[in-house]
Amino acid sequence: MMRTHFVLLATAALALGCVALVSADAPLSFDGVNISKPQFLNLDIDTPLFSFVDIADVDADHCDFAGGILDYCTFAELRLENDKLYKPSLRYFAIEYPTLYHGTIKYGKLDGVDISDTTMYNCDFDDVSYEYGDIDDLSISRCSGRNWSLNNCELRNLRTYSLSVRNARWERADFYDGYFYYSDLSSSDFSSCDFERSEFSGCDLSDCEFENCDIDGLRINGVDIEQLLRDAGH
Repeated sequence: MMRTHFVLLATAALALGCVALVSADAPLSFDGVNISKPQFLNLDIDTPLFSFVDIADVDADHCDFAGGILDYCTFAELRLENDKLYKPSLRYFAIEYPTLYHGTIKYGKLDGVDISDTTMYNCDFDDVSYEYGDIDDLSISRCSGRNWSLNNCELRNLRTYSLSVRNARWERADFYDGYFYYSDLSSSDFSSCDFERSEFSGCDLSDCEFENCDIDGLRINGVDIEQLLRDAGH
């Protein structure tokens, strides 16, 4: 597998708001730098390391990222298309305005990651763990996954369309004003979640379990669930 290392050619490049890139036979590694408009095209990259890095306008296409750690970083305007991420670890990380198309993430671990204004289309996410993060204005269309685990997360204004994610575990997740449209969430567990003003429409919720959840304003296929349970004497 090819390894590619990008290094800064000169301090002046940073002052100009750009970065020069070269390749070498070493792992991809950045520490304490600001980078503008990097491109990753048709690369296989093992265990990339990013620490205290701010990157703006990232573009990656047809790349394989295996392993790697990204700590205390900010990626702005991230675009991933036809890329694969295997066992990535993201900790205390911010992703702003990202777009992911036709990508794959397997065995990912996201801890303290904040994501805003995100679009994901036709992606696969398997065995992904997400903890202690905030996600604002996330749109997921025609994506699939299995064995998700989300814990202590805020997912404000979440929009899902034709999402297939079975056997997921959602614990202490805040779905305020979320919308699930024709999505398969079967056999999932929701524990201590907040569904205030959320809506499920045309979704498969078979064998789902809801425990200690706030359902104030929750609607399923247009039915006010809180009112339905109240009328039933619960």
